[in-house]
Amino acid sequence: MVNTPAWVRVASATVAWGTPRPPAPGLLAAAAADYFGISVAISGATAIVGASGDDDNGDLSGSAYLFDAAAPGKCPWDLDGNGSVGILDLLALLVAWGSDPGGPPDFDGDGTVGILDLLTLLANWGACP
Repeated sequence: MVNTPAWVRVASATVAWGTPRPPAPGLLAAAAADYFGISVAISGATAIVGASGDDDNGDLSGSAYLFDAAAPGKCPWDLDGNGSVGILDLLALLVAWGSDPGGPPDFDGDGTVGILDLLTLLANWGACP
């Protein structure tokens, strides 16, 4: 099993899927033998994902990762995680320009950070909801 970070997508009341949210920072360093995603449970905007082979707290101690897409102050355009979309987020998008980051700042999911992603970021400028 290949271990890759999960991107959480949130369904709205109209069942339209939103922009993926980045994984928790610790997941980026996960090992293949952690079996991240071996079990998943979803309720509303909250998901819990198991990693039965994770050994951060002892051999095969396992871990569970909680994703709350409805957490206050969270928005996919807030690339620096400071609670608002601003100049640092714009700079992060420009640094990634033309690349395929596999998630934000490729907000439209077309595989390349480009003009539509820039316009999306600018349309969401300011404090996160």
